[in-house]
Amino acid sequence: MKRFEERKLGVAWLTLVVVTVTGFTIAEAVFIKPLSVALVMALSGVKARLVLYRFMELNEAPTGLRVFFNAWLLICVLMIFGLYSVA
Repeated sequence: MKRFEERKLGVAWLTLVVVTVTGFTIAEAVFIKPLSVALVMALSGVKARLVLYRFMELNEAPTGLRVFFNAWLLICVLMIFGLYSVA
């Protein structure tokens, strides 16, 4: 069982690395800045959710707590993108 958990964490770590490199590539390659910011913020939300669920074990938390943190994460990502769009 421990081996399975280690594998899940390894896959999560590798996914975080791939998403980070993808975000960096998008930020450097896409010349439409609002689009690149939207994509990078979406990827950042995916990374944050992965960290919450895999490394902080939110998947074992009560439903109310999971709903709160998912809503908080969505609001943060949308607010950062909204503030970028206004500026």
